[in-house]
Amino acid sequence: MAMQAEAQERKSARDFVDGRWFPWLDLFLVLVAGGMWHLGQGRLTWQPLLVAMLPWGIRLVAGHFPFRRTPFEFPMLLFLISAAVGVWAAYSPQAAWNKFWLLTGAVLLFYALAGQPGKNLWPVVGLFGFSGLVVSGYYLLTHDWELLPAKIGFVNQILLRWMEQRPAVNLASLPANVAASLMAISVPMLVAWGAHALYRNRKDKVALAAIVTALIVVVLFLSTSRGAWLGLALALTIGLLVFLSRLIANRSRFSPGLLLAILLLTVAVVAGVLIVVFSGGATALLGSVQSAPGASDRYSLYINTINLIRDFPITGSGLASFAGLYSQYILGIPFFFLPNGHNLFLDVGLEQGPLGLIAVAIIFLGSFVLLVRGDDAENGLLSENSRSQLILHLGIASSMIIMLVHGLLEDTVYGSQFALFLFALPGLAVATIPPKARTKPMKYLQGKWVAAVTLSLLLFLVGFFLSGTSRLSLPGKQTLAP
Repeated sequence: MAMQAEAQERKSARDFVDGRWFPWLDLFLVLVAGGMWHLGQGRLTWQPLLVAMLPWGIRLVAGHFPFRRTPFEFPMLLFLISAAVGVWAAYSPQAAWNKFWLLTGAVLLFYALAGQPGKNLWPVVGLFGFSGLVVSGYYLLTHDWELLPAKIGFVNQILLRWMEQRPAVNLASLPANVAASLMAISVPMLVAWGAHALYRNRKDKVALAAIVTALIVVVLFLSTSRGAWLGLALALTIGLLVFLSRLIANRSRFSPGLLLAILLLTVAVVAGVLIVVFSGGATALLGSVQSAPGASDRYSLYINTINLIRDFPITGSGLASFAGLYSQYILGIPFFFLPNGHNLFLDVGLEQGPLGLIAVAIIFLGSFVLLVRGDDAENGLLSENSRSQLILHLGIASSMIIMLVHGLLEDTVYGSQFALFLFALPGLAVATIPPKARTKPMKYLQGKWVAAVTLSLLLFLVGFFLSGTSRLSLPGKQTLAP
């Protein structure tokens, strides 16, 4: 009798874990833990782990693996190890620990999103999309255009008048570029959510998505963030190319992946020609993009950051170290001036070294492969509806493109308070893997191709970090800024 009761309890636990609502609980608890780390910096360390990993323990009790297997177990472990080394090497140990726990939360959020079943994916995509409206409202209510004016004169005049009329709120302001990045990332999600509603003939949801998208785009324009505009434009272009490649493939014998590669190569060649034609080439193009106070332009900022990276070629300089190192060894001032290097990849390379950068590259590259690999409808999570699958993939892939392209000009999801969401989009991408691929995720990811690209990236990074002599002196010596 006791054995039967125990078996019944285990079965009930498995039914609960396998249900639709348990993954929602997992996601909620991870977000709660992330909020605890963000609000309790300096006071909370490992304690929020007890909240975030509670679902892992429940799965173990139910006889399941504690988290959903993905193709990225090793890169995630490598990322956490490099982050732990970054705490050891940090300029400010307290700031490094605060960032380490946020990055730990980012890994846990990845697994919480990757474990979402198909029925939950569209609601999650909708939440991501509508979050852009929340960011838009917060930005309009808190930003100070007298202190930090918009880059377009007549736009700034409009916003100054808005400041005179808006209600007074006692909240920290959100930088324009950070707000613009988050708004731009949300737009493809919202468009995909609305397109899915249109396909299912839900006119009320279509109208809601259209209105909210229009509002976000208007505020995005008012932010005058050219990097976010560029990312959104590029995402729309690549999304169109993915759609065309699959459309042509359905009417021919060519592989969607091959067609997409040809189209992307064509666009890349055209873009390269335009950059060369631009007066001064890529260097002048970067130099024309104004940076934050403390650097005359992004080109100078990036060169200085690369010089810092070359002084820490193995371990990296440590988490949350950019502000201190840049102020002391580049600007020669005794206080923090720039919070990050305005480049996601350079910041990761500086703070976590080549291993951390390689891990991030594998995760994002592999996630993008999952979204655009171009299999037939049978292999998709939403195989009963190939159009829904295509819309879902395009929405997530477009948001990822915006995040990475804007990451070349701004560091929103690694060098700011939004580090918790660093791996959110890769987590959603993994959630689209069909159930049959869970047992052999690397085969589904086409691991040999990714391994070849990763090896090439590794060789390039090793050559880059070890080549030449740094123009930056070691601590205690006179420093030279380009």
